[in-house]
Amino acid sequence: PSEMYIVKTGIVELQNNIGTRFIRCLHGTFVGDMDFILEREHSFTAVALEDTQLLCLRRAEVLRMLDEEPRSGARLQLALCRGLALAVRDVLIDREALVETVSVMES
Repeated sequence: PSEMYIVKTGIVELQNNIGTRFIRCLHGTFVGDMDFILEREHSFTAVALEDTQLLCLRRAEVLRMLDEEPRSGARLQLALCRGLALAVRDVLIDREALVETVSVMES
C-alpha cells in the first residue's frame, strides 16, 4: 500500500481474512506499517471499535519528510522501529500470537 495510519483517537482492531482478531491498536499506534514498509498489500482488515480518528501518512509525504525534514523523518523512523520491535517481542513472548501471525502471513 502507499499509505499507513496512526490512531489519533479511538480503538482499531486488526483481523485476518477469516475474522480472527489479533491486535487492538490504541492512541499513537501505527496501523499498516509493516505492509507499508514491505510495499505489499494489506494483510489484515482494520475495524474501528468506537468513534476513531486516523492520521494518514502517504508514501510520497513520508519520502518528502525524510528528504526535507531529516529530524522529523528520524523521529518517524525511530517510532516505526520501536513499534515493530514491540510487535516482534510480543510475538516471541506469546506463542499463540506467533501461530496467528504465521497463519496471517501464509494467507
